[in-house]
Parts: sequence; structure tokens; C-alpha cells
Amino acid sequence: MKDQEQWHIALDFIRYISESGLEAYIVGGAVRDYYLHRPVHDFDIVTNASRSDIEKLFTHVITPTHRFNTWIVRWYGLLFEVTPYRSKAKWLEEDVKLRDFTINSLAVDKTGVMIDTLNAKEDLDNGIIRTIHPDKRFSEDPLRIMRALRFVSQLEFKIEYTTWHACLCQQSQLETVPVERIQAEIVKLLAGNKHSDALYLMFFYGFPTYFPERIQVSPKDSSKKRYNMNRLQQSIEKWSAFMWLLYKEDAKFYCKQWLLPKRDTKKIQSILKRCSRYPESIPWDETLIYETGEMLALQTERVHQWLKGTKSNKRLQYISSVYYSLPIKSRKELFMNGRDLLELFPDIKKEEIGHYLNVLELAVIRRNIPNKKAELAAYIKEKRLNER
Repeated sequence: MKDQEQWHIALDFIRYISESGLEAYIVGGAVRDYYLHRPVHDFDIVTNASRSDIEKLFTHVITPTHRFNTWIVRWYGLLFEVTPYRSKAKWLEEDVKLRDFTINSLAVDKTGVMIDTLNAKEDLDNGIIRTIHPDKRFSEDPLRIMRALRFVSQLEFKIEYTTWHACLCQQSQLETVPVERIQAEIVKLLAGNKHSDALYLMFFYGFPTYFPERIQVSPKDSSKKRYNMNRLQQSIEKWSAFMWLLYKEDAKFYCKQWLLPKRDTKKIQSILKRCSRYPESIPWDETLIYETGEMLALQTERVHQWLKGTKSNKRLQYISSVYYSLPIKSRKELFMNGRDLLELFPDIKKEEIGHYLNVLELAVIRRNIPNKKAELAAYIKEKRLNER
């Protein structure tokens, strides 16, 4: 769905609420990104409606969390996050003063008119991240400190002095923020074009030492380095590099303390294990490339090169070349399975089946035998006889 079509639906959404005598405005990131000519990904709506009002207007209303008074409403294929005016605010002008940053205080009314009560457009034009009463705003929700760093990366903006001073004064409050909320900001930060600037601020001023205890970093000398991860192609690579920057040799343990998907955590652990075990150069051969798989091997090599500060496309090409020349790419392609082994050796123990399949895999990978059932059977018979 194109942005223009989404905006038509969003305006219809707030008009529909307004027809019931209620107030509703599009606010936050959608309006900010529209002004900056950036793609709009979701719509936040602020209203004076109560939950019962919203439930009368819409069939399906979801409450995603009881921590915040927020409702998710589906309307013509779009999801809208609807919230009442914040705190004691009774109308829009009071509500926007309580938002995290001025750049997120723009609003659009039912006629499509953009409302700017805090000179947000000026800050957007000048690339400034500013907060009204930053000490209060950050004490209300310390995650806003991480959001400021995220916007440095994502929007390529600078943090205004008073706002930055409040970030530093209240960074210890990050300990109270749930890990999953910090993680969500890091995901967006690492994906931004100016992540190197955000990471510089994060590490130089020691923000990770105030993360929640389970992911907290021990105090260390401030780093003045700028970590540009543009060479790393996928998020799993950037997360691996980020974990290494945080924890160095302990990264394999600490990555489990974050709440990344288990599959991603395993990949990160594998990447970091190889990088730690082979600090100078990973000795990629047929066996190691087969065991790792092409994609993960390439990811590992890119992270290793990034950590070393080197760049070699030849090594990446070598990995792909070796992988595509392998006789088999996985055990599924082996012309012998557990059932075949049971037919060959009725007395074989269950735990031996995996062992002998591994033996056959390596023999085929190293081209000691062809991947043919008769040759595999003869090879494993001789192997088993010799082991006895």
C-alpha cells in the first residue's frame, strides 16, 4: 500500500472518530516522517476518547499491554495505535508538550492540516533532537534516552545541549528499563545510516554500564572510536559485532541474556565462537564450510574481517566457491540414512547411528568415497569392523 493511500485511510479513521463528537489526531512518527519525506510505517492516534468509546466505534480492539493505556485498531487493512491524551492533558496542545521530543509533537487534524505548537518543523529542518523539560520527560520514561541515540542514527540528527545534558544526568535510570525495550531501540539504531555517531556517543559516555543488570557492561575506559558497520550486510552480523563491542570474550554468554530470537542467538554465538577461536584468520576448509553452511560462513567471515579491520572479497568468494563444489550440502543429500544403517547392522545401538552418519558425511565431503549407496555401505562396514 502506497503512502498516499495510507494517509487517505488514516484521515478517514480520525474523521470517523470525530463524527461521534470526539477529538482525534494523527501524531508522532507518521507526521514527522511525512514532513521529512520518509516512508511511513505506522500511525499513532491521540484522542480524548475512552476505551469504551473506542469499543463502541470499532469491532476489534486489542490491548497489547496493560503497562500503557493503548489500543490497537484495524481499519481498512491498516493497524492504528490509539492512545488517550497523556497524563492530565485535556486537549492536544497540552498532550504534545508531554511527548518525548519536539520532532514527534507534530499533529494532523481531520482536515489534513498539520499542527505545530512547539516549532517542531524548525527542529526538523535543522536536524535537532530537543525535549521540552528533558529532566521530567526522561524521568517519566528513561527509554527516551536510548530513543535520542536511535534518532541520531536513524534521522542523522544532533541532540540539543540541554537535552543531551539530561541524557547524561539520568543515564543511570536505564537500569529500570526492561531489556526488550532497550533491544527494540538498538535494532533500529544499528539499522540507521548514522549508527557510527550513535555508537560513538553510547560507548564514549558509557551508557551500556547502566543497562539492566542482566545485560550490563562492566565499567571500562571510554572508547573514542567510531564503529561504522556499513560493510556488515545483515542485522545478524551487526548484532554479532555489537555484542563483541559490549562484552568482548564474554559475548557468547551475554548474548543469551538479551531477548533475541533463539535462532538468531545461536547464529551470533556461532559467529562469535569462530571469531574468538581464530583471532588472526579463520581456516576455512571443506569440512568447516560444510559444517557452518555458506550463509553463516560468509556472515562469520564478514564479522571477523570487520573486527580485524581488514577486507578481503577473495576470502568471501573462496567460501562460496568451496561450498558450491561440495559433493553434498547437507546430511539430507547423503545416500544413506538411519534406517539404512539399521538394515545393515540390526544390532546397532541407537547412539551409534548418529556417529556413523557423521563418519560417512566427512568421508564424502573429503572425497574419500563417492556419495553412492553401495560404496557408502562398503565403507561403513569396513569402518565398523575395524573399530571392533
